[in-house]
Amino acid sequence: MKCIECNSIESTFDERLGYHICSDCGLVLSVELFAESDGRSITNPLSADTGYTLGSHLDDTRDKLSRKHRFHAEQIRSKAKSQFFRQGDHQTHTLCMMFISPYKTLMSDRNSVRNRVEHAYQQLQRSRILVGYTKECRAAGLAYFMLKDEGTYVSLKEMTKTTGVPKKELVRSAKKVAKFFRKSHIFGQRNLNQMISRCLDNVEAPIEDRLTIYHLVEYIANYYDALNMRFGDSELAASIWIAGKMTGNTILQKEVHEAMCVSVVTVRMHVRTICTTLNIDRKRLTQYNVNDVINGVRI
Repeated sequence: MKCIECNSIESTFDERLGYHICSDCGLVLSVELFAESDGRSITNPLSADTGYTLGSHLDDTRDKLSRKHRFHAEQIRSKAKSQFFRQGDHQTHTLCMMFISPYKTLMSDRNSVRNRVEHAYQQLQRSRILVGYTKECRAAGLAYFMLKDEGTYVSLKEMTKTTGVPKKELVRSAKKVAKFFRKSHIFGQRNLNQMISRCLDNVEAPIEDRLTIYHLVEYIANYYDALNMRFGDSELAASIWIAGKMTGNTILQKEVHEAMCVSVVTVRMHVRTICTTLNIDRKRLTQYNVNDVINGVRI
């Protein structure tokens, strides 16, 4: 079965969910729904035939596949499972690849991500780092760590939505993984330029104005840092909206909300805060020049 996403021919079958999943990128290739028979025989009162059983497969593809194909598929499954200690490890690795899959295009070295995830998870299992966590929580924590380690910006809110794992459990498992690999610092760093680029890509800001927007957002971030104030994702989203106003680009607060996973109400609140902090008039933003604001000129 060939994957339409990465063209890989290796796939695994999750017996619990009935999913055929690509071993490389984690894409669900097909779904097989079936109802298991309980194996109990019943007797037909009108005949002596007792060959009836309760329950039957809804989609029995076993008879449709050739013996050679079934043998090849079984070889692939056994080979994939033999790389892990038990079935739960294999399922966790598959889940991790599924969680990373939507962001693989943002990663610099996306071709080797499968091998690196596999190697990292085996190290964690040997040292029993994530004992007591569910497989979903282990997979989500490892996926979030791998994305952070690659420098790929994915907000915690977005990752929680992708994985379905509660924010508190996701952060706890991801930080535990980072501590084991001695990379706890990656959760204290943010690649500001990458975050700005991603937001501007989503709102389709003109290329010629992007450098000016970068400069203003950097100025606001440094200004906050000098005042020992927090400059988080909400402040970043508000700064981009303000920069859009000053450069004459129509960037809607709704677009910033969708790009940064920050509510519109939060964006509005931080726009007011930034304008008060910088001593600029919020109602006259279109009359300001970015270079003048950076040089301390106010209207």
